[in-house]
Amino acid sequence: MVEVLKNPSAAAFIGAFSAFLLVVLNDWRRRRRKRNLLSYLVDNRTLAMRKLETVQTCLELLGENKSLDAPIMRFLSGPLSKMHSEVMDMLSATQNQALAALLYWMEAIDDLLDQALKSAIELRRFGEVGATDQEKAVVLRRLDTQYRDAISNLAFFIEYAGYYVDQKPEKILEHKKPIGRSGVRRHLERLRRIDASHVTRYNPGCDQDVC
Repeated sequence: MVEVLKNPSAAAFIGAFSAFLLVVLNDWRRRRRKRNLLSYLVDNRTLAMRKLETVQTCLELLGENKSLDAPIMRFLSGPLSKMHSEVMDMLSATQNQALAALLYWMEAIDDLLDQALKSAIELRRFGEVGATDQEKAVVLRRLDTQYRDAISNLAFFIEYAGYYVDQKPEKILEHKKPIGRSGVRRHLERLRRIDASHVTRYNPGCDQDVC
């Protein structure tokens, strides 16, 4: 082996081959991160469905003059954002813009739910200290608005994340304005008809290069 390495031609070949293997390994690792990126997005979409059910329950309880002041699990936006930064150059401009929009949406929804939690805690404290009905009504209206806004945005996020999973990121960029309050129920009914394959279609062990 030592004699082979002393040969300039053989040493150059081994060096070039080693560099080639390193490039192949790095490319494989980057493609694996790209597939994991999609897997993380699927996980966040599933989480959004659970969050939507929770917020709908909170809104129903609010109609019965009850409230839940427990925090709702946040999106896994941190790991998804980090993974996105590592594979940005492997995605198209449309894919990058669409994913950035989804990440922003996740953070905005979590901020909105944090505000709703503060309102729910404030409402509970008002009940403990014997606040006036007028003071309670102000917080109730605010909390009702926050829950409805969260439902609206969660419904859109679930549908639009499905577009990305289905390799239709351009549809996300067509979004111009948030859904109107009067259309929330109609939109949710359409959302329930979306094929569940949006969630289960992606196989993390698959070698197909999709994202």
